[in-house]
Amino acid sequence: MSRKTLLVLLSLFTAFISTSYSQEPLYPTLEPGIHAPEVKGKNEKGKSCSLSKIKSRITLLYFYEVHCHLCESMIPKLKELYEAYHKTGLEIVAIPIGAERDDWKKYVVENQLPWKHLYPTRNVEAMKSNYLLTVSPTFYLLDKKHVLLTRRMGRVEQVEEALNLHIR
Repeated sequence: MSRKTLLVLLSLFTAFISTSYSQEPLYPTLEPGIHAPEVKGKNEKGKSCSLSKIKSRITLLYFYEVHCHLCESMIPKLKELYEAYHKTGLEIVAIPIGAERDDWKKYVVENQLPWKHLYPTRNVEAMKSNYLLTVSPTFYLLDKKHVLLTRRMGRVEQVEEALNLHIR
């Protein structure tokens, strides 16, 4: 095979790969435009709460694991975003995945997390399935009717870009 033929084949292969896979998300995701599945549980004070009771212009669902170092490393930037956007209608709802209640409460207190918390008390596996939760952290941005505005996001920078697009 000549060098020229090899280069043509390589460029065709590269073009095929980039067009075939560039639009597909790395992890499973819900699509924008669907209503967010309900999540019910308790807040950090032990009171019953649910996603459907959250009233805000924009809601950021933040699914995380208590023992996830990546999740913990995002807390300072999330606090900055919360401070910057809460006045314009943002509410963050943090939902731990698979945490023991005592570990979760300790995590919330130690990290001084100012947003809303929802500890799922039943059907955790159904929640994980409904939101296609395969990795932590996972973020979804919702409108005031709890309709998804974004696909799954995994980085705070993506969250900030989505907020800039949808809240201002």
